[in-house]
Amino acid sequence: MHIFLSLLPFLVMFLMTIFIVACFVKLGARLMRRARVSWMHSFLFGAILAVLVLAKYSNDFLLSSFLAPALALTLGAVITLGTGAWFFSTRAATEKGDFLGWRGGLLLTGITLVLSLAFNLALALLITTLLAPSA
Repeated sequence: MHIFLSLLPFLVMFLMTIFIVACFVKLGARLMRRARVSWMHSFLFGAILAVLVLAKYSNDFLLSSFLAPALALTLGAVITLGTGAWFFSTRAATEKGDFLGWRGGLLLTGITLVLSLAFNLALALLITTLLAPSA
């Protein structure tokens, strides 16, 4: 029973990651104005990205341990963009019902990635501001 309780925070964080990615995908599709993505596919893409992140950090396979941090970050973004382009090429549709294709999937994933980076940056700045000692 204690093992399950110790895994509960990890499970909650994993599920929240999937939910947040799904929301960013839906927001990105709305910003494209011509793409439609179902919630199921948004959640599935979030799960794929969460599994990729887990695989990246498992077994001490940290890209930044043998690559320069900037190169590791770039490689992670390329893998994310490639996975999103592949995934959404046949799962996201235009308003006419046609598939987005690789280019549309890449655009949707790029918008999603930029939205998530902007949100994380704003959150980091907010936390830093709130935790800064007052003078």
